[in-house]
Amino acid sequence: MLFLRYQMSEQLLITDESWCVIYLSRHTLNWVVRTMFKAVDYVRPKSIDEAHDLFVSNTNSQILGGGTYLYLSKRTIQLLIDLQETSLKYISQRDGKIRIGAMSTLSDVEESDIFKNAFNGLVKKVVSDIWSYQLRNAATVGGTVYSRLGFSEFLTLLAVLDVDVVFHNTGVISIKDFLKMPPLRDILKEIVITENDLKVSFQVFKRTHFDFPVLSLAVARCDDEFRIAVGSRPGCALLAKDTPKLLSEGCRDLKTVCDSLIREIPFADDLRASSEYRRHVCGVLFKRALSEVL
Repeated sequence: MLFLRYQMSEQLLITDESWCVIYLSRHTLNWVVRTMFKAVDYVRPKSIDEAHDLFVSNTNSQILGGGTYLYLSKRTIQLLIDLQETSLKYISQRDGKIRIGAMSTLSDVEESDIFKNAFNGLVKKVVSDIWSYQLRNAATVGGTVYSRLGFSEFLTLLAVLDVDVVFHNTGVISIKDFLKMPPLRDILKEIVITENDLKVSFQVFKRTHFDFPVLSLAVARCDDEFRIAVGSRPGCALLAKDTPKLLSEGCRDLKTVCDSLIREIPFADDLRASSEYRRHVCGVLFKRALSEVL
């Protein structure tokens, strides 16, 4: 249980949901939030080696990043491992590479001077449009990437950049390979972005600013080579294979390349949109993205 108490004027409001109860009395606001997961034990290791040993020794253990999405789970976790003291909160730039520690928050990326100029400020812009500052100040880069959340705008953008993910035991994996792999029982340490001359466009469609995307799309171009990623399908960001080849071969007919992308990317229904609607949105966003990189 999490209890928050504030001074309030006299009024009464009771909301009884599965996750939240709010009571406003004459003098106080008692805000009681019942989390959806339960942790039996909690540890805060001092090193990544210690954290990894704890993680692999207990099959019912969970790494705690920002915890912004973990509360949605209904699991009972035997061991919750907090990485706050493992020195994984940093953003550095050297030798044409930007390194982001897994415990850096999205707001750290947003406020970093390094990303003001990198890729014409696109990374900073994409991150700054993700939900609220409060959420960005809690959500970690590591948690966002490792979880491969279907609605992640940040992951859709990373998918078309030259990005490596670095794990404690597994080592370095390209983002392209990582997105196709089954879940790893390992700790993500950092994200490495190689700076280059890519022309990049990111497009997203949401019903409101604070909603999850109906669809997100990123296109990157370097000379005659193209990369295209589609996220919120509603699945995880997926890299197209056939359509980039069409573009690389010189095809510039918008209908042809849009039809190709819509055919090869699988879409599905959820509460936000039907698969048919997502196909339509994909075509619109793809045309906008191409106009920025061609």
